[in-house]
Amino acid sequence: MLKKILAAAVTAATLVTCSVAGVPVQASTADPTIKHLGKTTQQDGVLTLYNYNVSADTKAAIKIEDSNGKETTYNFADFYNHPQTYNLGKGIFSSSTWVTMGSGGGGGSAPSINLENSGGKYEYVKIKLSDFSSYFNTDGSHTEKENYVGNHKYKFREEEADANGNRFTSVLLIYSGGAVNHVVPDKDGMVKIYISTKPGDSVRYATTFNHIIHHDGSVSYGGGGGTSGSYIGGLSIGDADMNGYMSISDVTAVQRYSAKMEDFNSAQIRCGDLNGDGDVNIVDATLIQKALAE
Repeated sequence: MLKKILAAAVTAATLVTCSVAGVPVQASTADPTIKHLGKTTQQDGVLTLYNYNVSADTKAAIKIEDSNGKETTYNFADFYNHPQTYNLGKGIFSSSTWVTMGSGGGGGSAPSINLENSGGKYEYVKIKLSDFSSYFNTDGSHTEKENYVGNHKYKFREEEADANGNRFTSVLLIYSGGAVNHVVPDKDGMVKIYISTKPGDSVRYATTFNHIIHHDGSVSYGGGGGTSGSYIGGLSIGDADMNGYMSISDVTAVQRYSAKMEDFNSAQIRCGDLNGDGDVNIVDATLIQKALAE
């Protein structure tokens, strides 16, 4: 059982060419902000839902549907200050986001959750969202264009009505293995999330937006939108090239790093160190190849 647990696409590190002793070297961008807070384990077939920086009256929920079409709604307010685990059994489950606003609500599609092989080690980390994805502003919000009001910075929580009575709410969920993190960025744009350390387990995010906008004597209700499961690169073990998922290109990246033809930032070193010995070398490249073949 996850203790106090359970943080979508990341921009790959921008590379610039330089030269060291006549050998072309790829130098990566500055290190993205990631703080390692702890570790835990969980079993196959177990779904763990976690909140970070969430208010007690959050209106966010996740809907989970099994292979028989049975749908269950889990309201994050029911366990806003602690994680909650559910033994759903091994299987692949579809999911969607939901947020209530006024007498209505809205939601959107989200990544499927594979609990067939979700057991193993999970790492608890704190990351700065904008360091890992250009989707997020430096304060962790996301700017979306809305009719009548122009650009609005969604903060992934229910916001107070503005001077015109317009109201906005939004939800951010981050998926990894059997963990789903419902998070609200703090003032520095940071979130705490639980992520799987199993090679190839991607980290993805889903967002949804809702609004009530007053315009020319009428009221406009909107919902949905957002993203349905974009990858966050630089967090998944095996994703050495930071494109969000493990592939043969990660083998090449590790080989180039081992040959001193490419520099890695700290996130890439973490992702490329499959055997956890603190070094990234040809052994890790072989382990990525093995994981891809399984």
